[in-house]
This record gives sequence, structure tokens and C-alpha cells, in this order.
Amino acid sequence: MVSLSSYDIIVECQKRHGAGEFFPRTDGLQEEERRAAQRRRFLEANPETTASHRDAILRAAVTPGMTRGEATAAWGLLDEDTANVYGHVAESRAVVYAYFTGFNVGATCALYMAGDVLAGVRETRDLVEPHPRETDMKLADRYLGLFCFYELSNGVVIGTDMDEYRNPPDILAMNMHRTEAIPRFSEDEAAMKSLETRLIGHGVYSDYLEALRRLGTDVDHATLAERCEAAVSVKRPYASWLFNMP
Repeated sequence: MVSLSSYDIIVECQKRHGAGEFFPRTDGLQEEERRAAQRRRFLEANPETTASHRDAILRAAVTPGMTRGEATAAWGLLDEDTANVYGHVAESRAVVYAYFTGFNVGATCALYMAGDVLAGVRETRDLVEPHPRETDMKLADRYLGLFCFYELSNGVVIGTDMDEYRNPPDILAMNMHRTEAIPRFSEDEAAMKSLETRLIGHGVYSDYLEALRRLGTDVDHATLAERCEAAVSVKRPYASWLFNMP
């Protein structure tokens, strides 16, 4: 496991690893129809994609300079691809830098982000130690509609439905964004029950029950940790692998 300071993350992102190179997915999964369809849908919805990036996406290859959405489409990333992806985020002068490792796409790669732009790509087997609240943030992202996370000095993690570093100050001043403390789902029965109600609303409760069955348990006997694991394992069509947590 690699432990990085915020300074280390920013420096590595600014090195522009792999600039001018292409990193194709080579594990065979790039040929799956659902991933190919994801590439087609992305390109249809984003006609402004540059010719070079469009060509790379069609070849299932990522390259520095792509947006996060372009890289996700190129590799056809689904939730199952990001189960072992972990990273840390740092912020400097209103730019959010991120370093993520564990993308196994034939080679094992790390991705470096500067804002929403892929700043670098490097083949490495180094792993960044996951944040201790990683599972709570994943559940909040999936089911609570909160996707930007900030850790306070007292260890509390809050989530918002707007990026406080990117949205205009007047929007924030009008309190149009939602901010909530993220529950510790594996320790809070009431929070977990509320989350399970949301699973019904999202239409994935039966998938959740099946995930519990695969763990050898059911909703009446599973521990909170098992219920969290099952909820995280429920698949979604697309991956969300960038937690904004300066």
C-alpha cells in the first residue's frame, strides 16, 4: 500500500505521466457489447469530442488530456471494474487533484486527474490505501445523491450534491445545494434501514437480496457490515470512480 500526502498527489498529477501515449484495454472485456454500446452512446451524446479522442475511444484506449467521461467510455468502465480501485484526492488553488490505482484492464494502471481532465496514466501495481469511510461514501454516492465529499477536522465526512469549489458563489449563497453528514452505515441500524428503503425506490432491492444470498445470509440475519457489502455490490450501468474529497 502507498501512503501519499496531498503534496505528493499534486506533484504526481503535474508530471503528466504517459502524455502523448495511448493505453488500450487489452483484457478482452472491451469487446463486450454492453461496453461497446457504452462507447457508442457516449460519442452520440458528445459530438464535440475531438477526432483524436473519438478514435481512441473507439479503440478502447485512454490518453492523457481526456475528460473523465471520455476515459470511462473508452475503457467501458462499469462498477465491477472499479471494485478494487482506490484513490486519494487533494485540492490546491481551487483545482481538485486525484490519484487512483487498481484499474485492471489487461495491464494494471493508475490514473491521475486534475479537475475533470485525465492528467496522466501510468502502468503500476502500487495500490493507494482506501479511505476508512470509502464504503460510506460509495453508498451515499449511489443512493443519497451526494457526490462531493469533504472530511472535517473532527473526522466527520460531509457530502454535497454540488461541488463547492466549482459552483458560482451566488448559487451557494442561496443555499441551493444540499449538505449532509454521511452516516456510518456499518454502525447505524437506523441509517441502514433508511438506505434499504431507498434501494426499493431505486428498483434494486431484489438485486440487494440476491447479493445477501450470495454472502450466505438474508436481510433478517445479516450483519450491518454484510448489508453494506451487499448494497455496494449492486451493479449500476456506469461507474462513478472519482470521489471529490479535497
